Amino acid sequence: STKSITGVTIKSGSTDVTSNYSITKNNGTLTVTAKAVTVTAGSTSKTYDGSALSYKNATLSGQVSGHTLNSYTCTGSITNVGSVNNVPSAAKIYSGSTDVTANYNITYKNGTLTVTQRSVTFTATNQSKVYDGSALSVANTATATAGDGLVSGHTATFTCSATAVTNVGSSTKSITGVTIKSGSTDVTANYNITKKTGTL
Repeated sequence: STKSITGVTIKSGSTDVTSNYSITKNNGTLTVTAKAVTVTAGSTSKTYDGSALSYKNATLSGQVSGHTLNSYTCTGSITNVGSVNNVPSAAKIYSGSTDVTANYNITYKNGTLTVTQRSVTFTATNQSKVYDGSALSVANTATATAGDGLVSGHTATFTCSATAVTNVGSSTKSITGVTIKSGSTDVTANYNITKKTGTL
């Protein structure tokens, strides 16, 4: 707005000498600039469970006392193991019931969404038979015995190996490969797999 000089008094000590001056008055300007604030999206993480992770949370800092973050948008989603940005936008700042967003210069700061691997331990299934003169065939079988286990609906297939056993005795059965699928999709990379041996 315009700042006007409406009156001028000039003194010499206590004596008013204004009439001795030819005074020109020029207007000035009153300016209020936007206050800088930051809207920061929240960060969160979870162990892989096959469902999408999102987080609709943000905080406001630097605002005038009593002003609050009324609404905002957070955009970010992740299902498989990894990290993505949680991106805030469209913030509205209110003083009570009044929208005062226009009085702020908003900087947006991303949060992070993280999905970590799901741990599962597979143990090769023990196999045995009564001696019949033929080698005991290695079955590609194992079971989940520890950890977080498989997500519901996921299936695991295995490749196993062992030294052939024909005569009475035993050998170690090892899991050499594991594939985990959700339907037809390979989701093995979302698991932290520990493999334990069995016995033939």
